[in-house]
Amino acid sequence: MQSTYDMQMRLKRGAKKLSYGDLWNAYKQVWSDLPGQCQGKIFDVYSKKCWTKGNEQCGSYKGEGDCYNREHSWPKSWWGGGKNSAYSDLFHVMPSDGYVNGKRSAHPFGEVRSPKWTSSEGNKVGPCSAGTCFEPTDRVKGLMARGHLYMAVRYINEISGLNRGSSTLMRQWNNAFPPAAWEREFNDRAQVWQGNRNPFIDFPQLANEVFR
Repeated sequence: MQSTYDMQMRLKRGAKKLSYGDLWNAYKQVWSDLPGQCQGKIFDVYSKKCWTKGNEQCGSYKGEGDCYNREHSWPKSWWGGGKNSAYSDLFHVMPSDGYVNGKRSAHPFGEVRSPKWTSSEGNKVGPCSAGTCFEPTDRVKGLMARGHLYMAVRYINEISGLNRGSSTLMRQWNNAFPPAAWEREFNDRAQVWQGNRNPFIDFPQLANEVFR
């Protein structure tokens, strides 16, 4: 079994740092026309809406469906938001409905039984065992879990806040929602732009070996 250190070195090898602005262009190729998803448009992790490339970038928004922005699924405020590689890493900065992203805020992912707010698709904000959580829909729980697991390995000892969230819950979501064809294609495309891959998409079983 690989050590966490060995995995981190593999993830860093060949990886290149994208600018925050690069993400807008990357989204047009990485998140558009995924298998079975949003033909000709950009996939959204927090909404079923498919976005017109570039034309519907945020900007300002007043409600759901106004625009898409760049969601740090591992909130940047957890480590101060410094403009390092984590700030623009494609494996956790994803296109999302700006309004829903705002509602998510910096809340950790978790299971919400009695939501205080629910999006039109079913994303929920409300009390959880960690205080207040954001629970994404089943459509992307596996993706979000594997993004979190990637971050916990890729940036260990580099950024703070890696103890936030539950690795147990992330393993549960990873196991319950294995990668679909569109997520595997996302991994391939992200590698073209960024030079590395998310090994938990390639080998979901790694999560149960690395995070015990």
